[in-house]
Amino acid sequence: MLGYSKPLVLEEVDSLVFEDEANRAYQKFVLAWESLSLLERGLRIIYKEFGSLDCS
Repeated sequence: MLGYSKPLVLEEVDSLVFEDEANRAYQKFVLAWESLSLLERGLRIIYKEFGSLDCS
């Protein structure tokens, strides 16, 4: 039978623990990746500036 038949009970709903942990791990990864990207850009700017200095 399609459509509404009865309200769900808690035991019929799958656990969302795995999805929550996966999302948390993804958020941590994105934060770490963005931090490394910012660091890399900063280092590139520093190397560029030092490379343009005349040290003679």
